[in-house]
Amino acid sequence: MTVIYGLFAKTAKGRQRFHGELQALLPPGFPQDRDAWWADTDAGVALHSPRTSNDASGAIAFALALSGAPSQPLNPAEPRHPHPATLENVCRRGLDAVGELRGEFVFAHWDGPRRTLALARDPVGQRNMFIRDDGDILLLCSEFAPLIEDPGFDRRLDAESAFNFLCFGMPPTGRTLAARIACVPAAHALVWSPGHPLFLRRYYSPIGFDDRKVADEAWRQRIVD
Repeated sequence: MTVIYGLFAKTAKGRQRFHGELQALLPPGFPQDRDAWWADTDAGVALHSPRTSNDASGAIAFALALSGAPSQPLNPAEPRHPHPATLENVCRRGLDAVGELRGEFVFAHWDGPRRTLALARDPVGQRNMFIRDDGDILLLCSEFAPLIEDPGFDRRLDAESAFNFLCFGMPPTGRTLAARIACVPAAHALVWSPGHPLFLRRYYSPIGFDDRKVADEAWRQRIVD
């Protein structure tokens, strides 16, 4: 299964650190081969083995099992990527295209011209995207283990998440049981631009926005009848 690894700068100091050795920013559980990493050092963002656009304006990393959009290649031992048409659509339209995807997926898309990173998770939440806050740097991964098993990470229980888990069977939305490790909620995208705070955007809802919200007189009469 394809695993997404990446990191981006939370602060100006973090962006400065990207101009040094990238390996120095990677936890032990992340791939260490520098040649497999793509990075925009000025923006302070890096992704592991993404697909890049021909004009070098962006990069996208997918972990998916999409229906209605065959992935390439078919060999299960090799990394799975979306059909080129799906990649082009997401790169061109960004989050406006995400609601049209079907199946389980998670992806990280760096839009070079707009200088925006989007981390999106499928509407049902079958795949995960975790974000670890290391102060000046935020680490992202579609698996929990590479973030929590880092010997240099101070593993602590998130008390509020633990309380919610014991009461309701799950942590609060966007949280995990580990302090400083968050997750992207299902049907949402986490959007980031250099120098700006993180922004959580819902891109899908099972409720149609065109549905009638308030009954007019005709509908009231039908209800009475």
